Amino acid sequence: MTIIHGILECPLLNLGSKSEGRRAILTDDEGKKYKLYRAGILPAGDPFFIPYDGMHIGVSGNAEEETGSFLVTSILLDDGTEVFPQPTEIPVGDPIELPLPHKSKKSLKKKNK
Repeated sequence: MTIIHGILECPLLNLGSKSEGRRAILTDDEGKKYKLYRAGILPAGDPFFIPYDGMHIGVSGNAEEETGSFLVTSILLDDGTEVFPQPTEIPVGDPIELPLPHKSKKSLKKKNK
């Protein structure tokens, strides 16, 4: 487990594309940039990092030197508070019944011959 301290920024990236969203980037105290992400969550638009935009924080997790990414397990605030991401809940509803696939007229004609 690695801890890195620096300034968190959440700029809007890829404007107008399907991957448009705010991306969490931590610039450490030596000036190196890390693209932050959480396991199982798309990094563009992840709301977990937004409240800490512009703050000096620490992040704990695993650095991926070859990609410049950092898998975050928690955020460490300057007052000593450690913030853990809450697991995302997938909404569960009643199951639905899907209609049977529609067969084309061509396949029906072949079957009747």
